[in-house]
Amino acid sequence: MGYYSGNSGKIQFANTGQVSDGSTDMTGWRELPLRVSNWSINTSVQLLETTSLGDWDRTTEYGVRSHTGQMRILYYTEDANVQSSPSNNAASWFIGALTMASTQGGAGSLGQYSDQGEYKLSNSPVKVRLRLFLRETSTALRDYIDFEARLTSVSYGSAVNEITAVDVNFEASGQIIKNNL
Repeated sequence: MGYYSGNSGKIQFANTGQVSDGSTDMTGWRELPLRVSNWSINTSVQLLETTSLGDWDRTTEYGVRSHTGQMRILYYTEDANVQSSPSNNAASWFIGALTMASTQGGAGSLGQYSDQGEYKLSNSPVKVRLRLFLRETSTALRDYIDFEARLTSVSYGSAVNEITAVDVNFEASGQIIKNNL
């Protein structure tokens, strides 16, 4: 029997339009250099009151579920001589996915939507698909949760004697696609 620890955790991410629902392969998932300090997800449900006049005890039914979470990604690049962009830096990818600056270097790697159909503006935030791993093995995809997420905030900065990190907050859109925990 073994215990899991934070050093075996990992995340994968993709533009929602680049992976299929229920996909267990790696097609479309980002393999950029990525160092994650931590991640967490919280699932909660609203209770609907079903108590009637004359009842002595409160009764409830399950209502709407929500899944929210956060992660801290270290601003990391394998080659310090190359300028960071969404095509070579995971932290930069998340910053770009929410802000979609029109002059963003490497913006094409975000998988921007075309100016047709549901997404009229190519500078709209990217719909993100996340896989949060408790543990990953080289032989099988296991111990993860997979869902479509909406980034609600991305914050970053720089401080003396600190490693630069990007804090990402997200909320799942719809139900969890795969819970393999």
